[in-house]
Amino acid sequence: MPRTPLRRTVSDLGEFTLLNTVQQILADCNAPSPHGIGDDAAILQPSSGHEWLVSKDLLLEGIHFDSQYATYREIGYKAAAVNISDMAAMGGTPQYLLIGLAVPPSTPLAHVRALYRGLRDICRTFRITVIGGDTCASRTDVCISITIIGTVKAGHALCRNGAQVGDHIYVTGTLGDSGAGLRLLQDRTSRYTGQLPKSVVRFLIQRHLHPTPQVHLGQILAKRRLATAAIDLSDGLSGDLRHLCQASHVGADIEMSNIPISSQCAAYISYSHDSRMKISLASGEDYQLLFTVSPNNQQRLKHMATRLGYMITRIGTIQPSKQGLHIQLADGARQALPQQSYDHFRSSSVQARL
Repeated sequence: MPRTPLRRTVSDLGEFTLLNTVQQILADCNAPSPHGIGDDAAILQPSSGHEWLVSKDLLLEGIHFDSQYATYREIGYKAAAVNISDMAAMGGTPQYLLIGLAVPPSTPLAHVRALYRGLRDICRTFRITVIGGDTCASRTDVCISITIIGTVKAGHALCRNGAQVGDHIYVTGTLGDSGAGLRLLQDRTSRYTGQLPKSVVRFLIQRHLHPTPQVHLGQILAKRRLATAAIDLSDGLSGDLRHLCQASHVGADIEMSNIPISSQCAAYISYSHDSRMKISLASGEDYQLLFTVSPNNQQRLKHMATRLGYMITRIGTIQPSKQGLHIQLADGARQALPQQSYDHFRSSSVQARL
């Protein structure tokens, strides 16, 4: 007896019917050949005076995401958001996406459709065209591989290696929200979850599942040459600041009291065993921007942020490399910046972050 539509699996359709289904879902995010899905390769033409930006992310079930904590639509959305944030950190315009998906044959078709709808949602938001990809079977887990292609005006890309001694260190938005949201998802029965207002719980979980890449602000920083270096906050402030400083061969001093925390995250911290320092330094996946600015451009930056309504916060200063990385605590004590960020190959326990 044939399965009902709600119970169909990927194996019921086969690869080519599945691809047709995917094309239908992505129809309004797909350009006709030679620029879209349908040929053996996509043909792209760079705009005059621009450079390509290309980035790739691999997301594995049980490490980067877990369907216990997120719907497949949310998983698809965030899988693309991770890549789009890389474009934001470089000051680029995301334009094209290639999607690779491996799933067990027993995967419900509804899950695959939902995942591609999530991808479509964010592609619509940023006007990104899906130009290809691949599907195949896996033995056990779902694997998502996304390649994103963007453009930036030649010579204007923001890199990690441009920070100079004396530059001011800034972050966008607030930090720690995503990490708090993940902890709430992982422990729904915790004693403090019930004590937090539902609006706080919803806000933090939404910040984890539905991040907003800072594309427009990244473009402004690059176009107006306001930033000397930049990186997106994916692995946590402690680790990502370290990456930027290593690339620029500099050190840094940051002030704990200046790190921006939302009122919702502050409420979570007050009810949980997590410290403000741990949440703000070690929590990843906020997908805000960390960038450095010359003192000469500080007033221009502040004027731009005020006029356009962007939240930016100065959290420290770039120092000579020999001074290392330090943080000044609220009581005035100064200590080496803890290395607390997420690391795939050094984590003592692998757990889903999405």
